[in-house]
Amino acid sequence: MSAIFRPSSSALRHIRSQTGSTWQYFSSTWQWLLGYARAVEKQLASEVFPMAAQVTTQAGPIARSNLLRYALRGDALITLASGAICLADAQPLATLLGIQPPLALEILGAMLVLYGAFLFYMSTRAEINRRIVIAAIVLDLIWVIDSAILLVSGWLLLTSAGMWTIGLLAVAVAVVAELKFFGLRRVGHTAR
Repeated sequence: MSAIFRPSSSALRHIRSQTGSTWQYFSSTWQWLLGYARAVEKQLASEVFPMAAQVTTQAGPIARSNLLRYALRGDALITLASGAICLADAQPLATLLGIQPPLALEILGAMLVLYGAFLFYMSTRAEINRRIVIAAIVLDLIWVIDSAILLVSGWLLLTSAGMWTIGLLAVAVAVVAELKFFGLRRVGHTAR
């Protein structure tokens, strides 16, 4: 039976010749496409890339060096605003969130205002201290972990608004910590 399905030597030569010519056809087509792609690349390089390089070199150092600064300033402003709200409206806020006594929110507000002012001051410095940024990221992570513990453990009798507020603030703090982390990495990469 194997003799019935075995192609003859002339059929094998024909298949090889067809495969060779088909391969040559695809190879020549591929070579033409590569040549065309190289020509388009050269044309783009002469027209578009110098313009893009000029824009990139003008925006690159500013954006890289300022991500950390902007993240710190954003964190400082959000922290200052949160602290001011806690200080100004401690009693109604405590009732809304389910946190008793309101003195806890007043203390938290005072700490947030001081911390926010410190972060803003640090973001205005010519050189930002790496250790302070790392400490700020660690404090943000502690805030997120503590918020999750408060939500899961049930230590406080929070209202649904209190749970949502703590959860959303934890997400915002995690995003800001991530921005500070990436800003710190960018500063580290540009310093090398």
